Amino acid sequence: MKKVLSVLCIFTIVLGMFTPFTMKASAATNTNSTFDELYAEAKKHLGKPYEWGARGPNTFDCSGYTQYVYRAVTGVTIPNTSTSQYAAADKVKNGDQKPGDLVYFTGQNHVGIYIGNGQMINAQDNGVTIDNLSATYWKQRFVGYARPFNFSEKKGSKSAYAMSDLNLRSSNNWDSSIAGKVPQGAKVSIDLDSDKNGWCMVTYNNIKGYMLNTSTYFSDTPVIKTYYAKDNLNLRTKATWDSEVAQKVQKGEKVTVNLKTNVNGWYQVTYGGKTGYMILNNNYLVENPLNMQTYYAVGTLNLRSEAKWDSSISLVVPEGQAVKVEMDTNSGAWFKVTYQNQTGYIPLIDDYLSSTPVLKTYYAKDNLNLRTEAKWDSDVAQIVQKGEKVTVNLKTNANGWYQVTYNGKKGYMVLNDNYLVEKALNMKTYYAVSNLNLRSEAKWDSSITQVVPEGKAVKVEMDTNNGNWFKVTYDNKTGYMPLLDLYLSETAVLKTYYAKDNLNLRSEAKWDSEISQIVEKGEKVTINSKTSIDGWYEVTYGGKKGYMILNDIYLVDQPLNLKNYYAVNSLNLRSEAKWDSSISQVVPEGAKVKVEMDTNDGNWFKVTYNNKTGYMPLNDLYLSETVVFKTYYAKDNLNLRSEAKWDSEISQIVEKGEKVTINSKTSINGWYEVTYDGKKGYMILSDNYLVENPLNLKIYYSVGDLNLRSESKWDSNIIQIVPAGTPVKVEMDTNDGIWYKVTYQNKTGYMPLTDDYLTLTAK
Repeated sequence: MKKVLSVLCIFTIVLGMFTPFTMKASAATNTNSTFDELYAEAKKHLGKPYEWGARGPNTFDCSGYTQYVYRAVTGVTIPNTSTSQYAAADKVKNGDQKPGDLVYFTGQNHVGIYIGNGQMINAQDNGVTIDNLSATYWKQRFVGYARPFNFSEKKGSKSAYAMSDLNLRSSNNWDSSIAGKVPQGAKVSIDLDSDKNGWCMVTYNNIKGYMLNTSTYFSDTPVIKTYYAKDNLNLRTKATWDSEVAQKVQKGEKVTVNLKTNVNGWYQVTYGGKTGYMILNNNYLVENPLNMQTYYAVGTLNLRSEAKWDSSISLVVPEGQAVKVEMDTNSGAWFKVTYQNQTGYIPLIDDYLSSTPVLKTYYAKDNLNLRTEAKWDSDVAQIVQKGEKVTVNLKTNANGWYQVTYNGKKGYMVLNDNYLVEKALNMKTYYAVSNLNLRSEAKWDSSITQVVPEGKAVKVEMDTNNGNWFKVTYDNKTGYMPLLDLYLSETAVLKTYYAKDNLNLRSEAKWDSEISQIVEKGEKVTINSKTSIDGWYEVTYGGKKGYMILNDIYLVDQPLNLKNYYAVNSLNLRSEAKWDSSISQVVPEGAKVKVEMDTNDGNWFKVTYNNKTGYMPLNDLYLSETVVFKTYYAKDNLNLRSEAKWDSEISQIVEKGEKVTINSKTSINGWYEVTYDGKKGYMILSDNYLVENPLNLKIYYSVGDLNLRSESKWDSNIIQIVPAGTPVKVEMDTNDGIWYKVTYQNKTGYMPLTDDYLTLTAK
């Protein structure tokens, strides 16, 4: 191939074809620019025409082209002519040339830019073009290479690992937006050629962004490594044995260790998304998975402390739960089994352990009667409402019947899609806006199948509509109801509120209606959220309804800080928090009051009783946290005393079995104040005199005049006479044959319990 240049380059080369090629001491200039940048600039001008002496940018001669391209990329201007360019550059031995070097030719005297792979880009008579140096024309005229610049070598990219969770930035500064996130330990690619002030382009999966390329953020070696717990393991909250247990890791479980967190051999360990610390050696953590296999308990399992049945029970595994079996630990059929960080032994046979899950979720296709046994004629164990979720034990098949658990109780049912299905039914929960009469058919004039109380949840079968009528299930019974806001609500209808103060519910939704009932401050009420009339709502308290405006002046959704106390004795509540204020009301001894715990003025607190409020010091003299009055029963005929001592006068007599009230706050040396029939006295509180449970006494009436005997026989003495028709008390646990102990007017004797003498009905 022969090239004919139409114009000479501005170059008179001194060396000529016969002058030996000599090396010159290095004159190449170092630059941060790369050959890729140089080549990109050079290619921009491909095809532009040649013009002698032209310097660009629209036309070039050979030296003008090289000068223009180098200056555009490096910012440095090389000499104008080929001669001076050659003189200024570092001569390079053939074979050591690099892309970006200049290449020179004799004859027509020419210069180009070497671009690698035996090619150059140059300006010649055909304009800017790329030529192969292996062509005969160029080979015959080749002089050598020269290097005006030492271009930066392309560093490429390197792999690294995130030292912590990182936020990559959209540009190379901290105040730029976040381009994406890199999790701790993730492997990334860092573009080293993109370095600007330490910031480099980082690639993670499909995310690209910038981050400082320092050891604070990246490691050349993996940060996170997987290990396995060699035994049940207690991770610690700190890198010390005496710190608290952060969490437990079951034997064989996989954990991740942060290899950059070494503190005296302790490392940060992550398990189940939580972090703790553990020493990293093969006593605790190993690199290879243990030979453990997951099995499932066929029924409730008693793991044994040793590989034999007569050893103690180490722990109980509930039915269906997953356990880990150590496959290298068998003693015959017995294997070591781990459950919830505890270990025991069980035979690895199908009766106890299954390699596939035991429990599976199903849904009742219709209302379902679970049976007590695996047969139709057994009793109904419980009823499952249509659409409800149940759990089936797949290992309990008995002629197609399976054990089914619902709400913690077990029963049996045939497992087929007539009764149980794998997918949830298209049922939706709604709430009765008011009492609803479900109909037997999808029309108003059909019979009522059942009543749904106000606010109760029902299940609506969304695929069963007949116009706006839908099939509705409540309490295991089914009927029909239009799916309208008048009847059914998607959100709960009833909501709990608390009276902010003593509250007068109204009989109608207006202030001038009558008071339907009074709600004491702090009491819980129920609001029907669908009954709004100008801000008034239907309110239920104590089973009765009324109306009240719903705002936080009257009703609040959080309980008040009220506490129940009991009056130690009769209390005079005061109108203000001081003794010399007027008495607002009297609280009877033992009565329950409510104390507002946030209202104290010193030791005085606001107290509410019977819908009225006053003040009282909160101390043990006046108010008790526990019930003051307690009921007891006279163990025998009892003489209450006027004072708390035996030698005081008898205040009144209590007949055997009678109920009395004890004030538990009145103890004086074991004596307590006792109230019977509205009168007070004193008695020692012990089971010789007073007992907590009622005696087995029964009221009978004398058929005629009765002679009570001193013993259970006719020839014993008469102790008293009971007039005909008079009530007596018979002790039902005291019989001697037909004779029973009988009490009349605080005296006791014996009488046969027959129709001749005693009758249950008064005559």
